[in-house]
Amino acid sequence: MKPLWFAYCTCEEYPVVQREIELREHGACVLRVDDLELLGRIAGALDAKVAGTVVLARGLGIEAHAALVERIARTDGTGRVVALVEAIDPARIAPLFYAGADEVVPLEEARRTGAAAMTAEKQSEDGEGTAAEKRAEDSEGVVATPIEAQRTQIETAYGAAKGMSHSNGVDDLDEPDDQPRPRAKAPWERDRPKHRAPVVCVASGRGGVGKTTIATAMACDAARMGLRAALVDLDLMFGDAYGMLGVEEPRDLEGIVQAASSGSLSEADIVRASMRVAPGLTVWGPIGVPERAELLGKPVEVLLEVLRAEADVVIVDTSATWTDAVAAAVSQCDRCLMVADGATGTAPALQRAISLAGRFGLPRTRMTCVVNRVGARSCPEDMAMRIEMAAALSSKARVMDGGGDLAGLAEIGHMDEAARAQTPFAQSVQVLAVRVLRELGCTLPEDALRIEARGVDAGRKRLRLPWKNVGEAA
Repeated sequence: MKPLWFAYCTCEEYPVVQREIELREHGACVLRVDDLELLGRIAGALDAKVAGTVVLARGLGIEAHAALVERIARTDGTGRVVALVEAIDPARIAPLFYAGADEVVPLEEARRTGAAAMTAEKQSEDGEGTAAEKRAEDSEGVVATPIEAQRTQIETAYGAAKGMSHSNGVDDLDEPDDQPRPRAKAPWERDRPKHRAPVVCVASGRGGVGKTTIATAMACDAARMGLRAALVDLDLMFGDAYGMLGVEEPRDLEGIVQAASSGSLSEADIVRASMRVAPGLTVWGPIGVPERAELLGKPVEVLLEVLRAEADVVIVDTSATWTDAVAAAVSQCDRCLMVADGATGTAPALQRAISLAGRFGLPRTRMTCVVNRVGARSCPEDMAMRIEMAAALSSKARVMDGGGDLAGLAEIGHMDEAARAQTPFAQSVQVLAVRVLRELGCTLPEDALRIEARGVDAGRKRLRLPWKNVGEAA
């Protein structure tokens, strides 16, 4: 069953909200409501569980906006409350969180403006061209954004239903001069293929927390669900993802450096550096000469763009040291799993990693806090809660401890066997994989969706002591 979302907005703003929901959950059903009382009646009458409510209310003051979000958050059956804001303004965002919003997300146009500002600042620092040359380049080939195109289609259809001709549509109306106008596509967007697989990065603030174990297990689960999974090991110096998957002689990723210098990679270049370990699962990395790892920044960026067009999902295992290649992957990923365990100092390291990813332009709404090895002596329940509170991310997940059996299977290259075993570790990774892939719009089979609903079996039976059996003892 497709997830159901409420869109609390005006009719004019509906295309914008629908686009934001589509980016969050591909194929979701959206029901627009613009009345609080009606929203409460519909939410109470529905039998199906509502995934969430996206709120867009332009023109309201900070207090009025927070009051609206608070009333929606207190309404039963509205699910997660996601507030859309026009600009990244802490003075407005903080009250919305206090009012009960689960997420506060800038509109796509605000995110685009921020990214354009960062790009312009970087280009000015590097001295690459003048502002006049950039304006001349951007003026060529102006193309409407997806939101504007979608809004135009809806307005055209609405006009046709009312008996209006296309020539007498919205373009002939008197509009204020400060209306947003279509922007020019960036050079890397002009030739972008229609199919773009999501990129999932597995990162952390320190080594030894289990990033490679989670990345390889998720890749095995994705391939078993029928997806074409690409696993890229960006621990370029000392990565061992290939060894966990049973590859004895890895192929050197450095072969793509010279080929990627032209800005593109041929099929032969990509295949030459790849390792096909199972049906639907292919691995790239690491590099043969560790000291040359810094040369892989731009080639990895080109490789990820090619894999987005060819695979169904791209999973990236990162290193504890964030090289140029890791920074390129994290900055363009669709979901970043921030992994931590119960070791000393793991929470502060995780906070620094989250802050660093934010400075790379990755919003916190694309990050998920993953507490690994839950249930081990070093990571009990209270430690997992402290790590989640320190991370302060709305999206959270836990992976159970695999114990010595998991370490033994990974050592001999049988991670696929460990991922499909009926153990708490394997079940928790499967739940995490299904949840992330579903949220990113991947098509999953029905039995895979039931995995998330079933959850994780802790595998421990409660002791039944005979406290109430008084007098039955011999």
